[in-house]
Order: sequence, then structure tokens, then C-alpha cells
Amino acid sequence: NLIPPISGTGPAKGIELRGYETKGEEGIWLGLNQLEGMAKSGKRLKFIALQPPEGPGEPINSGADLLVKVAEWLIRKHAMPTLYQSKVLGNNSNAYLVNMIPEQRSGAPFHAHRRLSNGSYLDTNFSIQKKVELCVGLLRSHHSDPSEFQVLLDG
Repeated sequence: NLIPPISGTGPAKGIELRGYETKGEEGIWLGLNQLEGMAKSGKRLKFIALQPPEGPGEPINSGADLLVKVAEWLIRKHAMPTLYQSKVLGNNSNAYLVNMIPEQRSGAPFHAHRRLSNGSYLDTNFSIQKKVELCVGLLRSHHSDPSEFQVLLDG
């Protein structure tokens, strides 16, 4: 299991993640709350791993992977509902982030989606900035601290 520092830089090469090995020479650990600020800056993010508050670290390669891992953690820990109209999509949004079929309330299909372990579909058709914002918003709405989720970025 990976045990990251609260934040900061450190060697990433050779860290084993369920049989995967990181390729970067250096990495930086950030809490999801810190990552939100970095994503807003427009800096290109190269994901390596996600370490939830408990359990093993897992490799991630994209913002979609990050969103899926956070949603799966919420399913395991908080029984995230299968139909979820996320307030972080916008105050007046009628869009679904999660639905039992890969489509919006209007009937429009999710343009990019992943199937979750509870059988529902997660819409992943968002910018990296929005995906990080959704992760933070989902965690906060379920009374979880985003800073406890550490993300390893290639440095």
C-alpha cells in the first residue's frame, strides 16, 4: 500500500501500485483540494496514482480515471445513489452525473461514460478542471474531506 506524504515532492520511480510501476523520476503528492487549484491554472496534469484515506493506492492515467475512482470509493463507503443530479454541475443544471442508463434527463446520451460497480453509469465528458471540481464536490457533499485523497502527479 502506498502511504503518501500530506503533500510535497518525492521520488515516484519504482513505486509499486498493484503491479504497476511509475515511470517518472520525481512525483508530487497533492490533496484533491490542492489539485483543484492546479487544474484551474490550466497546467497540464499527468496522473500516476490516487491514494484514498484508507485502502491501497491505485494507478490512474486520466481525469476520467480519477472521477471513477472517487465515485467507486463513495459507492463502497457511502452508498452513492445510482441517480445523482450533481449540484457541482451548476446551480440550474438538470444534468445527471450518474444514471442507471447512460443518458441525461432530457434523453440525450452521455457522450463519454464509464460503468460503475453498482451498475450505474458515470458521465465523464468534462474538462480536467471540471472533473477535479466534480471529485471535490462529490466528496464534500458526502461529508468527506478532499484533502484526505492524495493524488500523485508526474513531476
